Amino acid sequence: MRALVLSMVVFVGGCGGSAQFQGHLAALEARVVSLEKSFAALEKRTAGDDVRQQSADVRLALATMDEMSARVQSMTQDLEQRHRDVAVLLDDLTSRVMKLESASAESAGPRVDASAKEMFDRARTDLDAGRTELAAMGFRSFIEQYPGSSLAADAQFLIGETFYVRDQFEDARIEYQKVVDQYPSGTKRPLAMLRAGICLANTGRSDQAAATLRRLIETYPGTNEAAAARERLADFQ
Repeated sequence: MRALVLSMVVFVGGCGGSAQFQGHLAALEARVVSLEKSFAALEKRTAGDDVRQQSADVRLALATMDEMSARVQSMTQDLEQRHRDVAVLLDDLTSRVMKLESASAESAGPRVDASAKEMFDRARTDLDAGRTELAAMGFRSFIEQYPGSSLAADAQFLIGETFYVRDQFEDARIEYQKVVDQYPSGTKRPLAMLRAGICLANTGRSDQAAATLRRLIETYPGTNEAAAARERLADFQ
């Protein structure tokens, strides 16, 4: 019986709280019950101090096994509860990670499609090479095809540049004003306001130029564009 108890302890250590272990534990309990019945019948048929002493030893071992079985059952239930707690925690962590990934993707801003970037770069190359009319056509086509791109505001600003470098100030002002009106959160908005003010000054509309430059200073007071606007305003004094 001691060998059987020892084998049970070894088995508990190896099986943990698995379903397979539950089945083996039930089988062992059935064997214990069967042994108890056999010893009860044996005690009725036999007599003698030696037999009674062995019977008492066996019953003590069986009682010990019952106590161990109850402890193992309690440990198994605790392990199963811990497994469930871990599963709940993992589900919660997975949900949090997914939310963080989603928030990170949104904060990163819109991505630029590869074909859109290629089209934008082509028009920019034309502008840098002095092919201003071709560049303006390229930027307009870009905005038409990719109006939601993060480069759309830049493209609109560069259309204004294609006229500005040719001293076509009124046409340039119109294009710069589109940046101001259509892309209020765009990074090119302060520079577009500065350029628009300069274009107004170059076409003889000093009052409108001054108003535009003052609005730039009020809206973006700490920028380089605001500093340049202050210098331009000094010319109107």
